[in-house]
Amino acid sequence: MVYLSHIDGKRSTLNLVQGGVTMLEKIQVVEPITLEELRKLTGLSVADFSKEIGIPETTYRRYEREPKKMEVGKLIEISDKFGVPIEKIKV
Repeated sequence: MVYLSHIDGKRSTLNLVQGGVTMLEKIQVVEPITLEELRKLTGLSVADFSKEIGIPETTYRRYEREPKKMEVGKLIEISDKFGVPIEKIKV
């Protein structure tokens, strides 16, 4: 289960589509989440999420199954791009 808290204390919402990409805004992840949970929160398919972070779909699928194999730089990029603190992404 993913636990979210709206920054201003109101009910959690997703503000969608910024430059054609679903983005998380005004959402604070309060417990660690998996890459799959993060991807689903963005509303992106595996193919679209992998394109957004600039890796092949097969590589991203492997990261969802085995997150410990992900390069630290890619984890930082995902954290920055989607606004989720790196310590809140389970690896």
